[in-house]
Amino acid sequence: MYKNLELLNKNKHEALCIDELTNYKFAKELTYTPIGLSEIIKISSSLPIFIAGGDKNEFITIMSMMDDTNYFYDKTYANSTYIPNSLRIYPFLMVNLNDEKNTKAFSIEIDADCLGTDKTHKLFNNGEIENQHVKNKMNLTMYFDADLEKSADLIKELKEHDLLIKKEFKIKISENQSKQILSNSYIVDHKKLMSLDDSILIKWLRNGWMTIIDYHLNSIINIEKLIDKALEAKKNK
Repeated sequence: MYKNLELLNKNKHEALCIDELTNYKFAKELTYTPIGLSEIIKISSSLPIFIAGGDKNEFITIMSMMDDTNYFYDKTYANSTYIPNSLRIYPFLMVNLNDEKNTKAFSIEIDADCLGTDKTHKLFNNGEIENQHVKNKMNLTMYFDADLEKSADLIKELKEHDLLIKKEFKIKISENQSKQILSNSYIVDHKKLMSLDDSILIKWLRNGWMTIIDYHLNSIINIEKLIDKALEAKKNK
């Protein structure tokens, strides 16, 4: 999705303009995407939500079990459900400059189809951002970045209390062959969660984390929708 990022620069990108997104072709091959804490409840009714493995403290939503397409590439589906902010902010992205102050800055996918000198909304006007569509897009980008940090705060606590268990899924693609479709992803161990000290559970209940965890766990059943869609797609090939 992001293949040629450049730091946004009012001098270098003075002539650039942007169109509003009308499709999600840029995410065609994206099978999962990170989501912010505030998105979990909205997404949980339609897509499964997991916790990414590795060092990234991120909630992710799985959008497909197929290698080359996802639900949001299907315009009908995209119009009928919540679209994750990670897709809505494209082609913008906040990046860490890795300096002593941990500064973050706007970057832009310079090869995005929605960008060009002949598009609708001008990024800069005499070095200033004045267009309302551009302002809204950049504000959402900042909000999403902050929302990811809130997700990270919760996941760090879950890891500290050893509350994550690894989940893997396979689908049968023939009589003698199966395919692993999800690996290195985690969910909250509900049994361990409920064995935590009452003081921790009360704190998490008050700050809303218990609600988020419940929605995360309840979303896992949506993996069946993705498996069915993958099997249907394979049958139709």
